[in-house]
Amino acid sequence: MTSTPRYHVALRPLVRFERYRTHLDELEKANNAIMALLVGAQLSVNTLKMTLGSTARIPQIFPNVEHITRINLTPGQATSILASAETHLAMMAIPYVVALHEDLTQSALQLVHAAGLGSKKQTVGLKLAEMHNFFADQTSAFNPSTLALFSLIRRVRNCIIHDAGICDAAVRTYWEGLKDDDKKMWSSYVGSVAVFDPGKRIPLGHREIIITLFVVRRLAEDINVALQELLPPLAWADILIDDFISEHGKLPSNRDEWTRKIYGYGRHMGYTVSKEQVTEAIKRSKWAP
Repeated sequence: MTSTPRYHVALRPLVRFERYRTHLDELEKANNAIMALLVGAQLSVNTLKMTLGSTARIPQIFPNVEHITRINLTPGQATSILASAETHLAMMAIPYVVALHEDLTQSALQLVHAAGLGSKKQTVGLKLAEMHNFFADQTSAFNPSTLALFSLIRRVRNCIIHDAGICDAAVRTYWEGLKDDDKKMWSSYVGSVAVFDPGKRIPLGHREIIITLFVVRRLAEDINVALQELLPPLAWADILIDDFISEHGKLPSNRDEWTRKIYGYGRHMGYTVSKEQVTEAIKRSKWAP
């Protein structure tokens, strides 16, 4: 099996707060579902090889498969469709994965705004193309190459949504303006020289899905680090209280254990707040009677 290249990333401490954990879980589920569909299509092709040449329709051959009547085709016709399923799946998966990242970024900007950092114009109601600007300007958390590749993915996503994957001049122009190292990184993932010809469909498959998943996960880490640089400890203490309640359902029954248990949970999840800050956050929260 060919190993997939990776950026060299120094280990950075991450706060595993609730919204970040949810995002990672969503990405894992998306990854598993996408890969299962890719493999399932190829398994189906192999299964149908045993029936090639038959004039019977798929529903007649596999009557017990749910939804099978929606594919009223011969084995040969079905095999042809399944063999090209990778392209169609990529056109669905890439916008989905980008949407997951957009949702995380919006949530992170809401945390920034709630902490009184950044103007409403900088943090609220932004388009995807603008969402990283505040973090990139105010922190040192973002890898420029990751942002550059995400901007390419976002433009590819736009072509998928607005023109069925047909490349436009903007994608070609952006690609030509990328640094050579970023082009090499993209090509090392997709396994060939990238093709962005205006007026032609962008070649998409599982490799483009993989690099999209990788870039989005890396950006999630960058956002996590950026929040650590931006948010003051009191804001993190407030986030910790809500995180603890979400995970446990309520405050500990013994009032004397509130600070100790929440502080311990916070340390386990990577929060860097003091016991005193936890105590003050409990007093401020809506959860304390």
